[in-house]
Amino acid sequence: MAHSNKAAPRGSFQDRPHALPAPEDPAAPSSDSRRICWRRFIADPALMTAIYIGGGLLWVLGGDPLLSAWLAGAELSPVLGPLANALVIAASGSLLYRLLSVHVATAHHAHLVQDTRLAEFIETIADVAFIKDCDGRYLLFNSAGARLVGKPLTECLGQDDRALFPADMALKLMESDRQVIANGHLLNREDTFDIGGDRRILQSTQWPYRDTDDRIIGVIGIARDITAQKQAEEQAWRTRDELESRVRVRTAELVTANRTLERLIAARVQTEIALRDSEERFRQLAEHIREVFWVYGIVEERLLYVSPAYAEIWGRAVRNFQERPLDWLEAVHPDDRLRIQAAHAAKLESGRFDEEYRIVRPDGAVRWIWDRGFPIHDATGHVYRIAGLAEDITTRKLAEDQLRRQQVELAKMSRLSLAVELASNLAHELNQPLAAIVAYTQACLTLLREDTADPRELTGTLEEVVNQGLRAGGIIRHLRGLVQKHPAAQTEVDLNALIRAVMHYAQLELRQADITVRLELTEPLPAILADDMQIQLVVLYLVRNAIEAMQDADDAPRELLLRTAPLDTGTVLATVHDTGPGFSPEALERLFQPFFTTKSGGMGLGLSVSRSLIESQGGQLWATPQSARPWGLLPFQPAGVHSLPTIARARMNEIAPTVFLIDDDQAVRDAVGLLLRATGLIVESFASATDFLKSDGIRRPGCLLLDVRMPGMSGLDLQKQLQEQGHHIPIIFMTGHGDIPMATRAMKAGAFDFIEKPFQGQTLLARVREALERDARELRRQAQRSEAARRLARLSPREREVLERVAAGQYNKVIAAELGISLSTVEIHRKRVMEKLEADSLSNLIRTLALLNEGGS
Repeated sequence: MAHSNKAAPRGSFQDRPHALPAPEDPAAPSSDSRRICWRRFIADPALMTAIYIGGGLLWVLGGDPLLSAWLAGAELSPVLGPLANALVIAASGSLLYRLLSVHVATAHHAHLVQDTRLAEFIETIADVAFIKDCDGRYLLFNSAGARLVGKPLTECLGQDDRALFPADMALKLMESDRQVIANGHLLNREDTFDIGGDRRILQSTQWPYRDTDDRIIGVIGIARDITAQKQAEEQAWRTRDELESRVRVRTAELVTANRTLERLIAARVQTEIALRDSEERFRQLAEHIREVFWVYGIVEERLLYVSPAYAEIWGRAVRNFQERPLDWLEAVHPDDRLRIQAAHAAKLESGRFDEEYRIVRPDGAVRWIWDRGFPIHDATGHVYRIAGLAEDITTRKLAEDQLRRQQVELAKMSRLSLAVELASNLAHELNQPLAAIVAYTQACLTLLREDTADPRELTGTLEEVVNQGLRAGGIIRHLRGLVQKHPAAQTEVDLNALIRAVMHYAQLELRQADITVRLELTEPLPAILADDMQIQLVVLYLVRNAIEAMQDADDAPRELLLRTAPLDTGTVLATVHDTGPGFSPEALERLFQPFFTTKSGGMGLGLSVSRSLIESQGGQLWATPQSARPWGLLPFQPAGVHSLPTIARARMNEIAPTVFLIDDDQAVRDAVGLLLRATGLIVESFASATDFLKSDGIRRPGCLLLDVRMPGMSGLDLQKQLQEQGHHIPIIFMTGHGDIPMATRAMKAGAFDFIEKPFQGQTLLARVREALERDARELRRQAQRSEAARRLARLSPREREVLERVAAGQYNKVIAAELGISLSTVEIHRKRVMEKLEADSLSNLIRTLALLNEGGS
């Protein structure tokens, strides 16, 4: 609806009652009063005429010189002169009255026409139109307004807003009327009302209603119901939003499709470009990388490409692949070759290859290679090529070895420092079992000298002597293990038992520091897979760290708590908690850094070494800012119920296995032999290695229980001679004084185990039975080799030639060319070889050949 700022129409309706005049405002300016009086004055023709005639007569009576002069020339009588002047004034006054009457009638008619047209306009428009007086009563109301109210038009006239509309709506309308009357200006509003239970939105325009004297006598207004328009607008907005949303979605789809199409087109273009320039690009790329890039064709059964870096790393020419496709495999170190051959055969089936191996260059240098390959699929999803990278990782391997050596040396330094501090404690612990042994022995001697003593009563006493001797040996081994360098070997460890053993060795120091120890060890606790000596060192470090932390706490209670618990993540959590002052936030950040310490005389290596040891075992070590020492988290290896392996009896014509015991000490031979025979084992004892070689024991199944240091031929010399003669009987070395180099030499030469004296009887029995079981497995493997050799003997000479070339990695085309036969003939021979050797795949065929190679076939 258009709004107008033009002045409101003046005048009133013809039938408007005159009982509604607007009172004059006494506070109005005097100029406005004079203007209103003047309008009333000129609007009355009779008054104007009377004033004109009266004024004229007064003027005549007063004498007008001009008129008197004109009349004097006419020589009128004194009576006729004034009369003539009066008649002239009356005639002109009559004319003036006529003119003013016509003017007033014309103006009244114009106002009447204007009011009539306004009424017709108000009635015909579709919007609500009204005229109110100053009291808010409706003087004029059109049919649209009556329909809005819901009443007949006649009932609406003369009513105010409170009679027609709800209270809240009436208050708003009356307030609008007051603003218009007070300000005298046009007012535009848009309001929302609840009419008859329906929500209506009305847009209204109101302006003052004035009479002919320009006085405000009411309000004229037009109100339009724009509810449908608003709803349409809202619907249009919703429709537009929905349309925009659909457009955005569709646009996004189109953009995605367009981008996809662009990518496809770009990919197609790039593919076409790549097809044209691939050889040059590939050559430039491959020649500038340090790794060996290779591509193997499944269908072609050969290497399609090898980058020039092969010559630099392998030290062999790339052109050698044309004559020897497995030139790279020939350079593999003999210790890794069988494994890499099997992996190469499996690569042809799976398309994947990921191995680390050593190669021997023509100049004799050994390099480590990390070789990995991945499959390339065609459009149908089949693997048709294998691409890979072979990287020289010799530098990395050397760095890793150097790092391990440094860690071992660092651990040794820390162990030496700790061993010095524990020397007094261990000396005290060693004196205890030695004193007990002396006391028990003296008691036995005293009782035996008496004729009344029964030797059987000394059984318990002798068992205590044995236990104390084992205890002393354990203390010595523990001290030597702390000081000596030894390779890390992970075994199943009972963490609770290990913690109790460490606390046993630290008892004296804990008592001297007046520290109370509490152990909260969860039972049963899964066994962890770790190096027991390294874990003992870590526990000792943490316990000593806690002792030193509580030394300054004079008045506070000194308590050390060790707790273990299994976690759901397959790990075991060990906690060391003390009542010391704890760590500051600054110290906590640097706590595990090497050479950082808060102690005046400390080296700062204990916690750093401890973390390194725990992490080397696959665990974690951390600390908390509360009064707690570092925590340890170790992975555990679920341990089942272990039983000693059974001994295979049915072998070599049902000959029972024998334990051949060789030791120069008669007491050891008698004691150990007695222990083994007590469990049902067959034992033959020899005083020297030479006596054993003279017997037929080497030709019988069993194992050797061999002393290291003996007069004449030592145990290590006997091991070497047996190897040179081709005998591989399991050997368990036992010695009263062994060291790491001696044990390493024996184990590298193929020894089954290396045991220090004194030893636990059950430990020795378990290792002996495991050695016998290993010998049984080796005999079974020999039987398998014999069976494989029997199958190999079934091959014809031509089939053997084909087998040799297949094992060398040659392809069918190359084999056919070398043997001068057709490709189909090679495939037939290859199929027969697989059938006769009972191999269902190439990898199984390689394993069979590897088994034969172990036996020298």
